[in-house]
Amino acid sequence: MGPMLALLMSAVGFVLMIACANVANLMLARGAGRQREIALRFALGATRGRIVRQLLTESLLLASMGGALGLVLALWGRDLCLSSIPIELPFWMSFTIDPNTVLFMIGVSALSAMLAGLLPALQTSQVDVHETLKDGGHHGTSGRGRSRLRSALVVAELALAVVLLSGAGLMIRSFVKMTDQRAALRPEGLLTARLTMPIAVYTDEAHRLAFLDGLFPAIEGLRGVRTASATTDLPLDRSSSHTTVLLEHEAPGPDAPRRMLLSSAVRPRYFDTMGIAMRSGRDFTVQDGSASPGVAIVSESAARKLWPGQDPIGRRIRFGTEDSSAFHAVVGVAADIRQNVQTSDPPAQIYLPHAQWAVQTVTLVIRHDGEAAAMTTALRRLVQSRDADMPLYDVRTMEESLRRGLWESRIYVALMAVFAVLALVIAAVGIYGVMAYSVAQRTQEIGIRMALGAARGDVLRLVVGQALRLTLLGMGIGLAGAYAVTRLMASLLFGVSASDPPTFLGVTFILALSALIAAWLPAERAARVDPMVALRAE
Repeated sequence: MGPMLALLMSAVGFVLMIACANVANLMLARGAGRQREIALRFALGATRGRIVRQLLTESLLLASMGGALGLVLALWGRDLCLSSIPIELPFWMSFTIDPNTVLFMIGVSALSAMLAGLLPALQTSQVDVHETLKDGGHHGTSGRGRSRLRSALVVAELALAVVLLSGAGLMIRSFVKMTDQRAALRPEGLLTARLTMPIAVYTDEAHRLAFLDGLFPAIEGLRGVRTASATTDLPLDRSSSHTTVLLEHEAPGPDAPRRMLLSSAVRPRYFDTMGIAMRSGRDFTVQDGSASPGVAIVSESAARKLWPGQDPIGRRIRFGTEDSSAFHAVVGVAADIRQNVQTSDPPAQIYLPHAQWAVQTVTLVIRHDGEAAAMTTALRRLVQSRDADMPLYDVRTMEESLRRGLWESRIYVALMAVFAVLALVIAAVGIYGVMAYSVAQRTQEIGIRMALGAARGDVLRLVVGQALRLTLLGMGIGLAGAYAVTRLMASLLFGVSASDPPTFLGVTFILALSALIAAWLPAERAARVDPMVALRAE
């Protein structure tokens, strides 16, 4: 199971636990309101087991209705997710909801109903028949123990919601960082195409370089082309190459440091064509050929990793850990661009001239004015005129390439956001339910307070203050848990730390605001209580 899928399944588990806690809370409140009914059933001869079975049956019925609705939403959500995937999925990938999945959903629904309904059923069945029938069921018969249990469940909901919201917030900010890099590449007007030079025809590096050296002047001569270059790996792709880098003073051999960096071979003007900024030094030129001294360009992260606090220009490196005397001098530093969407490490990367590392397959990158379709047709004709058997494939705009590279992350982030919103709504409903029930139970008390001179603001502070105490306790526990849990997500984040302050502050604000709104509605209702009506209710 991949890390992202494991994270998503954890989010599902958190939502399930929050939902169970909320259902248990609502069942407790509902059971407390049925004290007189339960007492009458006992008085008429019902056993405790019969009462528990009845309440569990009601819980199972509610769970069945929720499971059926969930199945409908699952089918709709599956179709929505599939429609957002920009690649053609292989035939062996099946996304049907098979009978095993339905059985699993039924089992989870039944188990959730049992977990959420058993404790309220047991507590509701422990009723004092004489006292309940004597006072008519109008007093606060729920007891302090049951009230504390409901409050504890709300605190648990809030704590779990904080953890889930924090994780989702980090994933969203990480994805935003990736899209920021997308903007840095300036994908508009950029066409990409893969080209493979068959080894049977282009038997060595000299033949491959000769073909490309003749092809690119012709590409740059096409109408609308501004710049053109090539690379072995596109940014934000799902593949990348790595190489071991040794510094000038490090001796090769079995004991040499194994320092792995991303590596790409590019042609001159690649950085200008892609829109990647050069921080210092120069780009590759046509003079950096196979017979010229080895050169390299490093990313900012690679420069910090290899020569912290030093100027990398002019430094020499070599590749591999075996005996080698081929040094490459660093001639430039390029801005960081995430190369592989599936890795989260800083983009420490080495770029080499393609002329000094002439592999078979390259990706053409062409910045042009005009329509992509017209440029694609012109490019195919040009390549076929040079070699009718040359395979040119994966021709698409850079925007399409980035969508293909980021679609999986986008779906995971969207699902995490959906589950986080569900958790927030469920937690808010839990607070609202507890506050509404508390107001209903304390109607007489509130009426007495108002009859004795309490103002509307005093009643609002009384009810909202109770909700805020639960909220602060739940958020405190949740933030501590989130600080620990998000450490496990560190490998999935890009450009964001696992303890990102804006994320935690944003989660705190959103949850506090939601709790305030959820508590304000019952508080407003309590503030409108007519003291005379409240007192006559007894």
